[in-house]
Amino acid sequence: GFTAADRLGNVVMRGAHALLRGRGACKLLTEGNCPLQREGGSLRWLLVLMANPLLLEPQHHKPVLLPLCSLIASLEEGAAAQVARWWSHWPEPALARIVVVLQQFLSVRLCHTQRIDDAVVAATKVLGLLYDANEAALAAGWRRGGRGSGGGGG
Repeated sequence: GFTAADRLGNVVMRGAHALLRGRGACKLLTEGNCPLQREGGSLRWLLVLMANPLLLEPQHHKPVLLPLCSLIASLEEGAAAQVARWWSHWPEPALARIVVVLQQFLSVRLCHTQRIDDAVVAATKVLGLLYDANEAALAAGWRRGGRGSGGGGG
Protein backbone atom coordinates (compact mmCIF):
# COMPACT_ATOMS: atom_id res chain seq x y z
CA GLY A 1 0.00 0.00 0.00
CA PHE A 2 0.83 3.64 -0.15
CA THR A 3 2.16 5.51 2.85
CA ALA A 4 0.92 8.94 3.91
CA ALA A 5 4.14 10.41 2.49
CA ASP A 6 3.46 8.72 -0.87
CA ARG A 7 -0.05 10.14 -0.96
CA LEU A 8 1.16 13.61 -0.03
CA GLY A 9 3.86 13.47 -2.70
CA ASN A 10 1.27 12.47 -5.30
CA VAL A 11 -0.97 15.38 -4.29
CA VAL A 12 1.95 17.84 -4.51
CA MET A 13 2.97 16.61 -7.96
CA ARG A 14 -0.62 16.60 -9.26
CA GLY A 15 -0.94 20.19 -8.03
CA ALA A 16 2.31 21.18 -9.76
CA HIS A 17 1.13 19.49 -12.95
CA ALA A 18 -2.21 21.31 -12.79
CA LEU A 19 -0.43 24.63 -12.30
CA LEU A 20 1.93 24.04 -15.22
CA ARG A 21 -0.34 22.42 -17.80
CA GLY A 22 -2.44 24.01 -20.44
CA ARG A 23 -2.72 27.74 -20.63
CA GLY A 24 -2.22 28.50 -16.92
CA ALA A 25 1.33 29.49 -16.04
CA CYS A 26 2.57 29.27 -19.65
CA LYS A 27 0.06 31.89 -20.76
CA LEU A 28 0.91 34.14 -17.83
CA LEU A 29 4.60 34.02 -18.63
CA THR A 30 4.20 34.72 -22.33
CA GLU A 31 1.78 37.66 -22.04
CA GLY A 32 3.16 41.17 -22.12
CA ASN A 33 3.52 42.97 -18.79
CA CYS A 34 3.06 39.73 -16.91
CA PRO A 35 3.92 40.06 -13.22
CA LEU A 36 5.66 36.68 -13.40
CA GLN A 37 8.10 38.09 -15.93
CA ARG A 38 9.12 41.02 -13.77
CA GLU A 39 11.92 40.75 -11.26
CA GLY A 40 10.35 40.01 -7.91
CA GLY A 41 8.98 37.46 -5.52
CA SER A 42 6.38 36.13 -7.92
CA LEU A 43 9.08 34.05 -9.64
CA ARG A 44 10.09 32.21 -6.49
CA TRP A 45 7.46 29.50 -6.95
CA LEU A 46 9.50 28.29 -9.93
CA LEU A 47 12.48 27.76 -7.63
CA VAL A 48 10.38 25.96 -5.05
CA LEU A 49 9.10 23.56 -7.70
CA MET A 50 12.62 22.97 -9.06
CA ALA A 51 13.81 22.01 -5.58
CA ASN A 52 11.19 19.26 -5.25
CA PRO A 53 13.05 15.94 -4.74
CA LEU A 54 10.17 14.08 -6.40
CA LEU A 55 11.45 15.43 -9.73
CA LEU A 56 14.10 12.69 -9.55
CA GLU A 57 11.34 10.22 -10.37
CA PRO A 58 11.05 9.95 -14.17
CA GLN A 59 7.24 9.74 -14.08
CA HIS A 60 7.25 13.44 -13.11
CA HIS A 61 9.56 14.54 -15.92
CA LYS A 62 7.02 15.04 -18.69
CA PRO A 63 4.07 16.42 -16.68
CA VAL A 64 6.05 18.67 -14.31
CA LEU A 65 9.77 19.05 -15.08
CA LEU A 66 9.39 19.63 -18.82
CA PRO A 67 6.90 22.52 -18.53
CA LEU A 68 8.84 23.92 -15.57
CA CYS A 69 12.08 23.98 -17.56
CA SER A 70 10.23 25.48 -20.52
CA LEU A 71 8.86 28.27 -18.32
CA ILE A 72 12.22 29.08 -16.77
CA ALA A 73 13.97 28.95 -20.14
CA SER A 74 11.40 31.36 -21.60
CA LEU A 75 11.84 34.03 -18.93
CA GLU A 76 12.89 37.46 -20.09
CA GLU A 77 16.55 38.30 -19.49
CA GLY A 78 15.96 40.32 -16.32
CA ALA A 79 13.74 37.69 -14.75
CA ALA A 80 16.17 34.91 -15.67
CA ALA A 81 19.01 36.92 -14.11
CA GLN A 82 16.93 37.27 -10.93
CA VAL A 83 16.43 33.50 -10.78
CA ALA A 84 20.19 33.00 -11.17
CA ARG A 85 20.84 35.57 -8.40
CA TRP A 86 18.50 33.73 -6.04
CA TRP A 87 20.10 30.40 -6.88
CA SER A 88 23.53 31.91 -6.22
CA HIS A 89 22.55 32.20 -2.54
CA TRP A 90 21.42 28.58 -2.27
CA PRO A 91 23.72 26.03 -0.64
CA GLU A 92 25.84 24.00 -3.01
CA PRO A 93 24.10 20.66 -2.20
CA ALA A 94 20.71 22.14 -3.12
CA LEU A 95 22.02 23.31 -6.49
CA ALA A 96 23.74 19.97 -7.05
CA ARG A 97 20.41 18.15 -6.54
CA ILE A 98 18.79 20.29 -9.23
CA VAL A 99 21.72 19.60 -11.56
CA VAL A 100 21.25 15.84 -10.94
CA VAL A 101 17.54 16.13 -11.73
CA LEU A 102 18.27 17.98 -14.98
CA GLN A 103 21.05 15.58 -15.98
CA GLN A 104 18.74 12.63 -15.40
CA PHE A 105 16.00 14.33 -17.43
CA LEU A 106 18.40 15.03 -20.29
CA SER A 107 19.72 11.45 -20.27
CA VAL A 108 16.24 9.92 -20.32
CA ARG A 109 14.96 12.40 -22.92
CA LEU A 110 17.91 11.93 -25.29
CA CYS A 111 17.75 8.15 -24.89
CA HIS A 112 14.08 8.11 -25.87
CA THR A 113 14.00 10.78 -28.57
CA GLN A 114 17.51 10.34 -30.02
CA ARG A 115 17.50 14.04 -30.92
CA ILE A 116 17.83 17.50 -29.46
CA ASP A 117 14.32 18.88 -29.12
CA ASP A 118 12.76 21.86 -27.34
CA ALA A 119 12.75 19.97 -24.02
CA VAL A 120 16.50 19.35 -24.23
CA VAL A 121 17.15 22.98 -25.14
CA ALA A 122 15.00 24.22 -22.22
CA ALA A 123 16.69 21.93 -19.68
CA THR A 124 20.10 23.00 -20.99
CA LYS A 125 19.16 26.68 -20.57
CA VAL A 126 18.15 25.99 -16.97
CA LEU A 127 21.51 24.28 -16.43
CA GLY A 128 23.09 27.45 -17.83
CA LEU A 129 21.29 29.54 -15.21
CA LEU A 130 22.54 27.17 -12.50
CA TYR A 131 26.06 27.59 -13.89
CA ASP A 132 25.67 31.38 -13.79
CA ALA A 133 24.43 31.13 -10.19
CA ASN A 134 27.40 29.03 -9.15
CA GLU A 135 29.86 31.35 -10.89
CA ALA A 136 28.30 34.37 -9.15
CA ALA A 137 28.57 32.62 -5.78
CA LEU A 138 32.23 31.79 -6.43
CA ALA A 139 33.01 35.36 -7.52
CA ALA A 140 31.31 36.75 -4.42
CA GLY A 141 33.26 34.39 -2.18
CA TRP A 142 30.13 32.62 -0.91
CA ARG A 143 31.45 29.31 -2.15
CA ARG A 144 34.95 27.92 -2.58
CA GLY A 145 35.99 26.81 -6.04
CA GLY A 146 37.68 23.60 -7.09
CA ARG A 147 35.47 21.32 -5.04
CA GLY A 148 32.98 18.98 -6.63
CA SER A 149 29.43 18.67 -5.33
CA GLY A 150 30.14 15.12 -4.22
CA GLY A 151 32.10 16.34 -1.21
CA GLY A 152 34.86 13.81 -1.79
CA GLY A 153 38.05 15.80 -1.59
CA GLY A 154 39.53 19.08 -2.52
